[in-house]
Amino acid sequence: MVACYVQPCVGLSHGSQIAAARRLLGMTLLDLKRESGVGVKTINRLEKSGRHLRGRISSLVKIQTALEKLRIEFVDDNGELGVILKPPEPRKKR
Repeated sequence: MVACYVQPCVGLSHGSQIAAARRLLGMTLLDLKRESGVGVKTINRLEKSGRHLRGRISSLVKIQTALEKLRIEFVDDNGELGVILKPPEPRKKR
C-alpha cells in the first residue's frame, strides 16, 4: 500500500470531509461503497484518519469523484475545511 501524506485530490484534504459529505447526502458507508467502489473498512478508516489522509491515491480519487458526481464540492476557505452540496444544474430546454 502506498502511504500518502500529500493532498492527492484538489479539495479533499481531511477525513472528516468524507463523513460530512456522506451525512449531507444522507448516505451510509455501504451507499458510498456502492458509488465509489471503495471498501467500507477503507472508507471508515479514511474518515477517522483526520488531517493526514493515508491510503491509496486511487481510493481517495474514487471517493472524491463519486461524491463530486453527487454534487458535493470540497472547500478550503483559509484553512476552514468543509463540504457544500451544489444545486442541481438547470435542465436544458429542447
